[in-house]
Amino acid sequence: MTELEVIYKDRDMRGLYQHLKRSVGLSGRQAGGQQFVTDENGVLLRNRDDILQRWARFFSTLLNTKSPTLNPHIIERMTQRLATRDIQRLGDVPELEELPWATKGLKNWKAPGHDSRPAELLKIDYDEPFVLGHLHTTLVKVLNKKGDRSNCNNYRGISLLSHVGKVPIKIITNRLSAFCEANNILPEEQCGFRPGRSTVDMLFVVRRLQELGRRKKIPLYMCFVDLNKAYDSVDREMLWKVLARAGIPAKLIEVIRQFHDGMRARVRMDDGELSDWFFVTPGVRQGCVLSPLLFNIFFAEVLEVVVIRFSEDDVVLRSLVCLEEGKTEAGGGEETPLDRVRRAVWGMLYADDAGVVSRSAEGLARMMTIIVEVFGEFGLTVSEKKTETLLMRAKDKPTTTSQPAPPPPLTIEAAGQKYAQTTEFRYLGGLVNEHGDLTREINYRSRGAWACLRRYGRELFDRPQAPFRLKIRLLQAEAMEALLYGLMTWSPLSGHYQTLRSIHHRLLLRVIGYKRKKDTYRQLSYAQTLKRVECQSVEATIRQRRLLFAGALARQPDGRLPKRLMFGELAGGEKQRRGGQEQNWPKCVLDDLKAFGADHGSTKTDPCCFGIPVPKDTAPKLKWTEAAKVEGGVPWHAAVLQGAERFMTSWHEKEEEASRQRALRRNHKPPTNGA
Repeated sequence: MTELEVIYKDRDMRGLYQHLKRSVGLSGRQAGGQQFVTDENGVLLRNRDDILQRWARFFSTLLNTKSPTLNPHIIERMTQRLATRDIQRLGDVPELEELPWATKGLKNWKAPGHDSRPAELLKIDYDEPFVLGHLHTTLVKVLNKKGDRSNCNNYRGISLLSHVGKVPIKIITNRLSAFCEANNILPEEQCGFRPGRSTVDMLFVVRRLQELGRRKKIPLYMCFVDLNKAYDSVDREMLWKVLARAGIPAKLIEVIRQFHDGMRARVRMDDGELSDWFFVTPGVRQGCVLSPLLFNIFFAEVLEVVVIRFSEDDVVLRSLVCLEEGKTEAGGGEETPLDRVRRAVWGMLYADDAGVVSRSAEGLARMMTIIVEVFGEFGLTVSEKKTETLLMRAKDKPTTTSQPAPPPPLTIEAAGQKYAQTTEFRYLGGLVNEHGDLTREINYRSRGAWACLRRYGRELFDRPQAPFRLKIRLLQAEAMEALLYGLMTWSPLSGHYQTLRSIHHRLLLRVIGYKRKKDTYRQLSYAQTLKRVECQSVEATIRQRRLLFAGALARQPDGRLPKRLMFGELAGGEKQRRGGQEQNWPKCVLDDLKAFGADHGSTKTDPCCFGIPVPKDTAPKLKWTEAAKVEGGVPWHAAVLQGAERFMTSWHEKEEEASRQRALRRNHKPPTNGA
């Protein structure tokens, strides 16, 4: 514990986590390069050379698999894009100011590649010659996932690249990313590895779609698509053609091609011993910062063909999930089927994690058939085993005392594949279920929070002599983040707040080591606990982060999918009736504004939100959207934090008054008959 205190006082967070992991036995437990493994025939190998050769054969086969359904002529169906913005400097030599920026952006304490040069060495005056061949080399570190440790299929490889080669690639990635955003090369549905977008955007889209479907009593059919080794399956020759079709200059394509041609790899064991070299011909470079962007561009052109096929299918067109947005943006003219598909909400993407939604099972089956066929022609394979369907049920109140009969199981078949139905699915870290029940999500999150606490319990949390502030900091950084991941997309009821409050209270009592005194029934109250640890209540945290996220949505361009769904309505369905409405996200935002005192000081002549002036003609419920746009959201961010402080001050005052009233009731004796 003395060593832990010294590390904490030195503010060495990396050393702190390393010490904790060593204490609980987590450090290096997944390393699997030293294990005996079986060969292709199931024979256990014990000789070191045989094991090395087995790993080389395994990864050589894994990384050089080509799709049998690849169609080189599919590229002819794609349209040529004409890029107009930021095209001049794409293929230019890196400028002097870009090199220090790219070098400084390299992370420290990362494993080096084949040249054994760490990133820290590049950040000093380092002018040693560099072998260009190291750009094409990759070291594969073997890590065990789960299951039989003698089976190579239960391991995954981590690619270690040269840090010197990462510098020019980082510059190219920065330029290419800006080029793609300026020319709208990537679809709106794609949020993976893009500036200003995150997994929370797609989680919000899924949850908001479910709310709108239940509001209009529209069942939504979703399919969560999983691709087999998506990054390793990209055909490089087709990738170069796709980049050219996307309008990327030939000079830059040739530079990117030079990074991939002649790429080879070898497996490194735990003791540093290396296997023989093997070449890797398909796929983008694993572990390279440019690879996600290249895959996004490739995937965008694949989806463009998919969208065109959607527009040619009547079943798909009838089942599209559309929003009530009035006339088309093209000036109110006649809407083409292709325009209708582009404006519809049909997919949620984060890199290769895809979700497809339709209003009917038949429409979803047709969409999946098209997706499987088009993906196959581009060399991508949909995993039948890992792809699952989910029926987001509409709100249904039984008209009789008996419960309605459950609907028949959802069976989706596409191109010879049959996908299993599930009642809940873990999508981008969140738990999506058929009824939109937040209680399941909270229970799932609670298990994760307690697992984080138990992980370091014996070595840290349960030790009275451990630094108190360190305990609280680690609790907030790990356990509470595991509990509240994606909270800004939630629409909780008062019961959910109470459940989260109880979980937070028990976590804090465990960390501070509070024990109930003998012969007493009271324990440390939640308010007293929060004052002792000097942190917010869980309700204040949820409201604060939801308002900050709402401000970010308000500042998005009008065409962004999360912003369209924020106040949008699904087309069709039943008309909303008064009374009995379920909790929804916009209503939660209005409750947050009221709880934080956003209307304080606002008048009809001088309307404002959190003291930020807004236009006079703004609707009362939309004042906050205008306030969030002022000066890029800086005043909004500061005002929300101040509102959270006011909320906590008022909350503590109410809790103290309630505590006094309870004490008075306990001490009050009822009058006797003779009184």
